[in-house]
Amino acid sequence: MVELNPSSGTRTCDPALVCVSGFNMSELRLTGSDANVQVNFDPTFTLTGPGDPIVAEPLFPGGPGAVVTISGGQAVVNFGARLYINAGQAPGIYSGDFTVYLEYN
Repeated sequence: MVELNPSSGTRTCDPALVCVSGFNMSELRLTGSDANVQVNFDPTFTLTGPGDPIVAEPLFPGGPGAVVTISGGQAVVNFGARLYINAGQAPGIYSGDFTVYLEYN
Protein backbone atom coordinates (compact mmCIF):
# COMPACT_ATOMS: atom_id res chain seq x y z
CA MET A 1 0.00 0.00 0.00
CA VAL A 2 1.07 3.58 -0.68
CA GLU A 3 -0.53 6.50 1.12
CA LEU A 4 -0.43 10.14 0.06
CA ASN A 5 -1.41 12.08 3.17
CA PRO A 6 -3.19 15.33 2.23
CA SER A 7 -2.74 16.86 5.69
CA SER A 8 1.02 16.41 5.93
CA GLY A 9 1.83 16.31 2.20
CA THR A 10 3.87 13.14 2.70
CA ARG A 11 4.03 9.75 0.99
CA THR A 12 4.29 6.51 2.98
CA CYS A 13 5.22 3.30 1.17
CA ASP A 14 4.79 -0.25 2.42
CA PRO A 15 8.26 -1.68 3.24
CA ALA A 16 7.72 -4.38 0.59
CA LEU A 17 7.53 -1.70 -2.14
CA VAL A 18 10.19 0.44 -3.77
CA CYS A 19 8.83 3.98 -4.20
CA VAL A 20 10.96 6.10 -6.50
CA SER A 21 10.67 9.53 -8.06
CA GLY A 22 8.49 12.39 -6.96
CA PHE A 23 4.77 12.55 -6.42
CA ASN A 24 2.03 15.15 -6.46
CA MET A 25 -1.19 15.53 -4.55
CA SER A 26 -4.40 16.37 -6.34
CA GLU A 27 -5.68 19.82 -5.43
CA LEU A 28 -9.24 20.99 -5.00
CA ARG A 29 -9.29 24.67 -6.05
CA LEU A 30 -12.46 26.56 -5.26
CA THR A 31 -13.08 30.12 -6.42
CA GLY A 32 -16.09 32.37 -6.10
CA SER A 33 -18.06 34.21 -3.49
CA ASP A 34 -17.16 33.56 0.13
CA ALA A 35 -19.11 30.51 1.27
CA ASN A 36 -18.92 27.18 3.06
CA VAL A 37 -18.70 24.20 0.71
CA GLN A 38 -19.37 20.61 1.74
CA VAL A 39 -17.09 18.16 -0.09
CA ASN A 40 -18.05 14.56 -0.88
CA PHE A 41 -16.52 12.02 -3.24
CA ASP A 42 -16.79 8.43 -4.38
CA PRO A 43 -15.20 5.99 -1.91
CA THR A 44 -12.86 4.39 -4.49
CA PHE A 45 -11.52 4.91 -7.98
CA THR A 46 -9.20 3.00 -10.31
CA LEU A 47 -5.78 3.89 -11.68
CA THR A 48 -4.78 2.36 -15.00
CA GLY A 49 -1.38 2.00 -16.60
CA PRO A 50 0.95 -0.64 -17.95
CA GLY A 51 -0.07 -3.30 -15.40
CA ASP A 52 -3.13 -4.43 -13.51
CA PRO A 53 -5.52 -1.65 -12.42
CA ILE A 54 -4.82 -0.21 -8.95
CA VAL A 55 -7.70 0.47 -6.56
CA ALA A 56 -7.41 3.79 -4.73
CA GLU A 57 -9.34 5.47 -1.91
CA PRO A 58 -9.42 9.29 -1.92
CA LEU A 59 -8.19 10.92 1.30
CA PHE A 60 -9.39 14.42 2.16
CA PRO A 61 -8.74 16.42 5.35
CA GLY A 62 -11.83 15.84 7.50
CA GLY A 63 -13.04 12.97 5.28
CA PRO A 64 -16.22 12.84 3.20
CA GLY A 65 -18.65 15.57 4.17
CA ALA A 66 -15.91 17.96 5.34
CA VAL A 67 -16.63 21.64 4.93
CA VAL A 68 -14.18 23.97 3.17
CA THR A 69 -14.54 27.73 3.63
CA ILE A 70 -13.98 29.96 0.61
CA SER A 71 -12.57 33.19 1.99
CA GLY A 72 -11.29 36.06 -0.10
CA GLY A 73 -12.68 34.40 -3.19
CA GLN A 74 -10.64 31.20 -3.09
CA ALA A 75 -9.68 28.04 -1.21
CA VAL A 76 -7.15 25.32 -2.07
CA VAL A 77 -7.12 21.94 -0.31
CA ASN A 78 -5.03 18.84 -1.09
CA PHE A 79 -6.57 15.49 -1.95
CA GLY A 80 -4.47 12.43 -1.19
CA ALA A 81 -5.11 8.74 -1.67
CA ARG A 82 -4.49 5.29 -0.31
CA LEU A 83 -3.31 3.06 -3.19
CA TYR A 84 -3.66 -0.71 -2.95
CA ILE A 85 -0.74 -2.01 -5.01
CA ASN A 86 -1.15 -5.50 -6.47
CA ALA A 87 1.47 -8.20 -5.92
CA GLY A 88 3.89 -8.09 -8.86
CA GLN A 89 2.54 -4.73 -10.03
CA ALA A 90 4.24 -3.58 -13.23
CA PRO A 91 6.21 -0.36 -12.76
CA GLY A 92 5.16 2.67 -14.75
CA ILE A 93 2.90 5.68 -14.80
CA TYR A 94 -0.69 5.12 -13.69
CA SER A 95 -3.51 7.63 -13.84
CA GLY A 96 -7.21 7.90 -13.12
CA ASP A 97 -10.07 10.22 -12.35
CA PHE A 98 -12.40 10.58 -9.40
CA THR A 99 -15.56 12.59 -8.93
CA VAL A 100 -15.92 15.32 -6.31
CA TYR A 101 -19.37 16.56 -5.28
CA LEU A 102 -19.65 20.11 -3.93
CA GLU A 103 -22.58 21.61 -2.06
CA TYR A 104 -22.40 25.34 -1.47
CA ASN A 105 -24.05 26.53 1.75
